[in-house]
Amino acid sequence: MFRSTCLYRLIFAGLLCGTVALQADPVTLVVHSADPLVDVGGWGGGRFRATLDGTPVYVFCVDFSHNFRFGVAYSVDVTPVYGDLAAQTRYGAVPDDGWDYGNSTYNATQRYMMAAWLTTQYLPYFSDWSKPANRYQARGIQSAIWALLDPAGSPYPPSAGNRNDWLQAAIATIGQPNYDEPTDSFYRYFRVVSPANPAALRPQEFIVVVTPEPASVLTLAGAMALTAVVLLRRRHSFSRSSRP
Repeated sequence: MFRSTCLYRLIFAGLLCGTVALQADPVTLVVHSADPLVDVGGWGGGRFRATLDGTPVYVFCVDFSHNFRFGVAYSVDVTPVYGDLAAQTRYGAVPDDGWDYGNSTYNATQRYMMAAWLTTQYLPYFSDWSKPANRYQARGIQSAIWALLDPAGSPYPPSAGNRNDWLQAAIATIGQPNYDEPTDSFYRYFRVVSPANPAALRPQEFIVVVTPEPASVLTLAGAMALTAVVLLRRRHSFSRSSRP
């Protein structure tokens, strides 16, 4: 968290998204501003504008116990939700019995998956931030995320909005506690952004989505089509030049 903290959906620009998201070596994260800030009991969460290895992105806060500072460059690891969470994330190494909600126990992968799904639920409420009802729902989403990723339980994160409803919705969506398909087409695009040094007080963890935007997809499709045309012409030219 930040006292102005938290993150949501990270969207990588253009075709760089997959490159940054999948690289194993630490990259640089700079958080620039809240967009918007979700206030929960005086603590800040929500969505933030950032750059990840120089690429503009949105990030969403999932970490109540740590914070960050605007404009500071942090060295971070980017880990797929279905990847080695135990080795590269703050909470992935916490034993399964360290997290309980609703009389059921969920492991680290399941917790990050539920938090990832919850970040996708902000968008309709962020679209008109002037409405109190939308801010109420966003506070519930942020509270649910903090409750999911609060292994120590102390200090317990503040809650607001309809937190329990959102927690139950997240559980139902991924079919907990029997969900065992972390590479599902939805979750495979989520990444956890963690400090390269897990013992560091900053930065907090974030979740980012690396799915290309429609414009990026069109750019990729256009590039592929152009490549196909060039290859076809080259093959035709080669065929003519090879004739006796």
